[in-house]
This record gives sequence, structure tokens and C-alpha cells, in this order.
Amino acid sequence: MRHRQDGESRRQLRLPTTYRRRASSRLYNTDQNPQTLAFERFIYFYLALDAAFALAKTVHQPRCHISHARRIQWMCEKYGITTPAWADSTAGTNTEVATIRNNTLHEALFMDEPLGFAGLAGSSSRYLTLEMQALICRLLVALIGGENADYVRSRVNTRQRRGLNLS
Repeated sequence: MRHRQDGESRRQLRLPTTYRRRASSRLYNTDQNPQTLAFERFIYFYLALDAAFALAKTVHQPRCHISHARRIQWMCEKYGITTPAWADSTAGTNTEVATIRNNTLHEALFMDEPLGFAGLAGSSSRYLTLEMQALICRLLVALIGGENADYVRSRVNTRQRRGLNLS
């Protein structure tokens, strides 16, 4: 992979094909199967966010290691997106999304129940996976060079449709 030289814009930086495919395929695979369980949708969306982080990390190169609890907020800050409440780590504690991720992947518990036996009813955001999907879409647009589009900075906690202008 080639790193950006002084004076070279992000649009000219060509990201590796594997990174681009990884982020878009996670989002596509999740959206195509309407019978996925709540924990499966959550994991797929989290993997897409993690792939977006891998892309953002190649473009912005953080100074130090960024934990799972801080990754989403770091990306939101880089692209001028309002950090969703479930990903806000300013209090210094673990974020809601990181806690759910850790319990799901390491303890096989989703919302304090065995996998497949619970939905998102216990979450502070009933629409967590919808908001995750909306955030992923905005991050992908920002990562392909549309970080100045109004769409990228639009709210993720609404179902309102937004236009996208990349000019």
C-alpha cells in the first residue's frame, strides 16, 4: 500500500482492494438476509464498522493504539459526524456497543441472554442496528472521498432519507 505524500489529497490515495471489499461486503451480506437474528445483525454491522476503521486507519494513521471502545468515536471525530450515544466514550467508561460486542463474542451472551434468545430490547437505543447501518453508510461515503458531503454529517438516529451529492 502506498502512503500519502505531502500535498497529495486523500482522493488520490488508492486504498487496497481488499479493504474496500471487506467493508462493503459486510454491509451487503447483512442487508440481504431478512431472517438473521438480532445478534447476527449486530455482529455483521460491528464487523463492517471494524472494516471501516481499518480503512480510516490507513488514511489517517492514528498516533497510538485505539481500543474497540474508542474506535467509532475516533472515526466520527475524523469525519465530522456526531458520535451516537451508544458509541460515546467521553465518560472514560466502556461504550455500550463495545460492551455488547465483548459479551457477544467472548461470553456468547447477547443482551445478557444466550445467543438467539434476545433482541435489542435491553439496549438504550432500540434501533441500535439501524443506527449502526446508517453510520456505516456515512463512513463509507466519507472513506471514498465524500467527507465534505452533507449526507456524511446527517443524523444517524432517523429514518429520514438524505440526498447525496459528491460534486
